[in-house]
Amino acid sequence: MNKVRQIFFPILEKVFSLEPRICHIQPRFEQAATMKFRDENKCLEGPPSTLKKIAYNISGFREYGLMRDDLLPDDISYDVAEALKRLPADLYDERSFRIVRAAQLSMNNEVLPKYLWTQLEDDVLYLKPLVEEVRREREEHEHWDNFC
Repeated sequence: MNKVRQIFFPILEKVFSLEPRICHIQPRFEQAATMKFRDENKCLEGPPSTLKKIAYNISGFREYGLMRDDLLPDDISYDVAEALKRLPADLYDERSFRIVRAAQLSMNNEVLPKYLWTQLEDDVLYLKPLVEEVRREREEHEHWDNFC
């Protein structure tokens, strides 16, 4: 957490303390707010994507080669466990490999070489659509159970 504070807070102070720059950037924020998402896995262009990249870069999981969906707890959430059962075998094997490799690196107090770190552009949400589908099915099932 101290690493996050040392890196993230000075950047925010610089961005928000410069009043003329904020006024100059304001039209870009308005433009970004009115943009439609073409693909939810892609970043918005402009200032919001910069903050997203900063937050992604200071997250620790990318140093181990993990993706965002690898961090979803499959032992706690029924929806995630069910979505993993529906995941194609090759994606499930890749996920398992990344998790085992990250655990091994963590036990040895090592990280991957920088060229193997997960990049924001490569990090796709492969499990989120399945989890959302399972959640909708579960809610519909609960709705019909309570209906009768």
